[in-house]
Amino acid sequence: RSVGPNLEIQEALKILEQKEDRCLELEDVVLTMASKLFEMTGVTAKGEGKKFAREILSSGRALDKFWSIAFAQGAVKRQESSDIKSATLTKDLLSDRDGVVKMINNIQLVSIARALGNPKIKEAGIYINKMPGEQVKKGEKLLTIYATTDSRLQKGTGFLDIDKIFKFS
Repeated sequence: RSVGPNLEIQEALKILEQKEDRCLELEDVVLTMASKLFEMTGVTAKGEGKKFAREILSSGRALDKFWSIAFAQGAVKRQESSDIKSATLTKDLLSDRDGVVKMINNIQLVSIARALGNPKIKEAGIYINKMPGEQVKKGEKLLTIYATTDSRLQKGTGFLDIDKIFKFS
């Protein structure tokens, strides 16, 4: 659901830390992928990979390994997801209709992210509140953009065209 360096690492850390407000959809995708790898390589028996992957995640071993890799790549201190900050200037794109999100145009999201200054401006980004398959009511947030300056917020806002970003059924 997150686009932009700080939002993305915050989302990943929330899963590794097993925070209550983590993205469960992403966690399930990661566990499914890990289970396939464990089963295909013989680390676990067929059908046991997801249980094994979940144990690694819930025990904190995955978080410890993440930080071990981060330190090997130059990280200087361990941080928690709550330490990662997003830009303070925000703008919400609200739905002008009821429906189900059918598709999101990733090219449009890239245009918005670039207008906000990504990837150079780490605190800028996009949080997608409604994903494909999710029900939306008129007035609900579809996405939120984060910017570090008023001019960047205005540039990003210029790309917030609901019909170019979202398709509904």
